[in-house]
Amino acid sequence: MKPKIIIAMTIAQFLFSGCSSYKPLSNEKANNKLTPTQIVTAHLRAIENGDWDKANSYLADTYKMKM
Repeated sequence: MKPKIIIAMTIAQFLFSGCSSYKPLSNEKANNKLTPTQIVTAHLRAIENGDWDKANSYLADTYKMKM
C-alpha cells in the first residue's frame, strides 16, 4: 500500500479513536456487540481491503457525510 494512504488511514484511526470516550447504549439496546473503537477500526480495515459493502454496513442507514 502507498505510504501516503497508510499515513492517512493511521491519522484517521487516531482521530476516530476519540469515539472510545463515547458511552453508547447497552449492547442489547444498540443491537451490536462492538465498541465504537472496534466499529471504526473494522470500518477502516474494510476500506483498506476494498470491501465497500462491508464498510458501508458499519454506517447507520441515516448517515450523511458533511463537509
